[in-house]
Amino acid sequence: MYFILFFLISCATVHLEDMPGGYYKKYHQKRGYDQVISLTLHKDSVFILSDKWFEINSTCTGKWFVVSKDTIVLRCFDEKFPAQISSGYLNEREKKIIVLGKNKLKLDNSFLKRSKK
Repeated sequence: MYFILFFLISCATVHLEDMPGGYYKKYHQKRGYDQVISLTLHKDSVFILSDKWFEINSTCTGKWFVVSKDTIVLRCFDEKFPAQISSGYLNEREKKIIVLGKNKLKLDNSFLKRSKK
């Protein structure tokens, strides 16, 4: 009984050494364009988040950190003018990610899976 409980708890825990890598989600839109969300987590806690759709490419670079056993927070670096008024600027400068497993993350309403190496 205790072994099963320990196993379930350890599976849901964020292990920093497992998180770095690339993650993505691709949506096929009926309007003739695709939306691709990509996230790269580096070992030095820097990340790059990109949301590309139609002619808009929103990107954010910043630091990521673990806040609980299944939650990561992305905090974007401050952008200088004129980036703040560009069409691709991400107004939400902090995002929460739920870790669903070693290869799957939940960002807002999107489920990102690990990119193949």
